Amino acid sequence: MSSPIYKVGILVFVLCGMVLLVNSPAFLSHLMFSLEPLRAEPSGAQQQVTQLKEEVQILKVRLTAALAECQCPQCTNAPSAPTSVPVLTTPPVQRNDLQGVFPLMRHWGLGQGNLETPAVLLQPGNGRVVVDVGLSANPKETIDAMEHGFNVIGFELVPSNFQTIRRTHGSHERVHIVKLIQVDGKWRMPPDVLLPPPVNAKGQGSAYIVNAGCAAHDGSTSVSGGGTGAQVGGGAGDTPLVALDDILPQWVNKVFMLKIDTQGFEAQVLAGAQKSLERTRFEYVQYELSPKLMANTNSGDPLELLKIAPSHGGICFDMMGEHNKMPRPSAPLDAYLQGLNNVNTDGCPEVWVARGHSQQEANRVCTGSANGFGMWDDILCYFPGTGFEDVAEMQKPKNGGGKN
Repeated sequence: MSSPIYKVGILVFVLCGMVLLVNSPAFLSHLMFSLEPLRAEPSGAQQQVTQLKEEVQILKVRLTAALAECQCPQCTNAPSAPTSVPVLTTPPVQRNDLQGVFPLMRHWGLGQGNLETPAVLLQPGNGRVVVDVGLSANPKETIDAMEHGFNVIGFELVPSNFQTIRRTHGSHERVHIVKLIQVDGKWRMPPDVLLPPPVNAKGQGSAYIVNAGCAAHDGSTSVSGGGTGAQVGGGAGDTPLVALDDILPQWVNKVFMLKIDTQGFEAQVLAGAQKSLERTRFEYVQYELSPKLMANTNSGDPLELLKIAPSHGGICFDMMGEHNKMPRPSAPLDAYLQGLNNVNTDGCPEVWVARGHSQQEANRVCTGSANGFGMWDDILCYFPGTGFEDVAEMQKPKNGGGKN
């Protein structure tokens, strides 16, 4: 009689074949790093196999949707995207072997450069929700996503940046400038932030721009200066601080992407989204990892920031790689972080010299002495099993829409 381990091995082999058939990169990486614990812990094998089988079905549906929306350059003539997918019926298994930052996206040519709009937001949004935290004075990525059919809720902490956005984009019929109100001493969206109208004939969604920062808790702060050099804190102020768990409108159920670029405060933003992470509210989370900025602002531990998404089932990839060239370790996370900070071996100066900079200038940029940023990368994390929100249901005209 065949042993249980032998049967499990056969099943995993079949699952691999299914994944190769549908060409799902996310599941390939997931399965690759799941094989070792499956072999080492036979007592928990059945639970993991059950979950893997369910994830195969989920990813097959998700791939169909991705093909339909042309989320890769090779996609053509794809079938229609479903409006919803099944969810896992078994609790997620904690997989410490996925605690890494992997280079697969860049290897497949799906990475991005600094200040570039993520490619996934340049495909048809079909009314799905994006939360963009840290817009700066030029909300290009928010506007790009809106123009492609996403409904975006954007937060900008710095008042001077917010006023620039109001001046340059506030007259757009699909851009809504939002002023928070206080209810029982807490910041809340005003009642006229209504369910957005359906995507229009031009394929445009809607954007809601809020002058507030996202933090671990509700409160207020002072902000001086502007741009990336703005100074935050140092006393009481009147600029709102809000927790994402509490501030999003009621019509926001699932969030397709949470994107964070807050000059070192990324861990604080995610601390205010713990409940949302626990219930897999986000399908993608992208944040800027800048250890030096985190140290400058005393806003947290970079290693703890890296642990947040994997601890909630996320699989993470670095999207730029300019400061962390291969070969470099993907796991464990502390080894990845050390590689990011290791200027002597990461190939950063060579990249800048190839762009026409002098060796001296390249060394200054790569050590962070030129701009104070140090080494950084954009980290994109995907959460298997989250599923697309039901777009058709979300766009039903329950209480209308309008411009603030």
